[in-house]
Amino acid sequence: MEFFVPLTPAKAVRALKKRANEEGMGDKVRLTLERGALTVVVSYRGTSTLVFSHNSTKRGTDFVLESKDVAFFHRPFMGTVMSKLKSIAADSHLD
Repeated sequence: MEFFVPLTPAKAVRALKKRANEEGMGDKVRLTLERGALTVVVSYRGTSTLVFSHNSTKRGTDFVLESKDVAFFHRPFMGTVMSKLKSIAADSHLD
């Protein structure tokens, strides 16, 4: 899974955090940018971790899923989580 954000990595993470809070997911989803990777931790009835590498371009930042550790309870919903993340990232009003 990959997605594009028309911002720098740091601004993209700030924008994604803001949108997660606006969508009511702020207490269940933690996003961090460390060591060249975006880490998304979903904590609700278990903990799942998604790690995305990123590549900065003139247009913005491409994020690519590198690894995932999905809690048993989250497995049926991971497609929805990934779609939601892509949808938030594609929102033209991120900045």
